[in-house]
Amino acid sequence: MVNLLVKGYKMNQLIVALKTKSVQWAIVIAILSILQGFVMELSLTPIHQMLAGMVISVVVVLLRVIETPS
Repeated sequence: MVNLLVKGYKMNQLIVALKTKSVQWAIVIAILSILQGFVMELSLTPIHQMLAGMVISVVVVLLRVIETPS
């Protein structure tokens, strides 16, 4: 593997970090948070927008509970 430096970290360390579950959950949470901002842009009725926002919020909370160490 190429031994590139990315702001002081070796590239293989970055790849190892991306393979961890906590980083993967954080990426999913970030994507869901971005999607929630676009719910109003969808051609849905206000009720469906509300339901989509609620589902996204519940998924974010569940992912945070799963990822948080006990």
